[in-house]
Amino acid sequence: MSQRQKAKAAKADRASFFLDKSSTNQPRKGHSPTKDGGDTRSEGEPPPSPGSSDVGPEDDLLTIVLTPETPPDQLIIDRAHRLRRPKHLPNSAARDVIVRVHFYHAKERSPGMPEPYQDLKLFTDLSAATLQFRKSLTPLMTALCSQGIAYCWGYPAKLLIHYQDTLHAVDSLATGKEKFRSWGLAATEKEDKNKAKIPRMSPEWTPA
Repeated sequence: MSQRQKAKAAKADRASFFLDKSSTNQPRKGHSPTKDGGDTRSEGEPPPSPGSSDVGPEDDLLTIVLTPETPPDQLIIDRAHRLRRPKHLPNSAARDVIVRVHFYHAKERSPGMPEPYQDLKLFTDLSAATLQFRKSLTPLMTALCSQGIAYCWGYPAKLLIHYQDTLHAVDSLATGKEKFRSWGLAATEKEDKNKAKIPRMSPEWTPA
């Protein structure tokens, strides 16, 4: 992944969330479900103006998750956007919501939903470039798991490996393999079991 691609992926990944509300259809005090399903809206409040950071109920929920560790001046959340409901789901099904937290470290510190929102699920919304980059490092992750070595994903696009009381950053497969060689480890490429095998022609077969 080039530096330009990493910059674009980082901008897309900065702090986006998928907010899965499929199992939280009960309205909260001061809010009511909309007619199209489990999404909620605020009663008696004007809709947010364009460019506003006010995201309504979703903002409230994420503020609960991100506090008290995150300073108030870093709790900046963009307005929510609801995804289209999949065609196979009924009209009563809730739609997922996407919100953007401006500070990456604030998103990373989010511990999970407290009561009564434990059924709410948060998913990181990653760009296609970042997903492809992570997939390219599968040989490294497979080797790390087999050796019991801890690792996590860093920002914007790098693999953080905790090895021998030191944190190592890997930004490409080549860099990772070089580090593995210095540690005496091997990143073995897995064969694609789904790859179609080309049948070999019998040496006894001759065209007519």
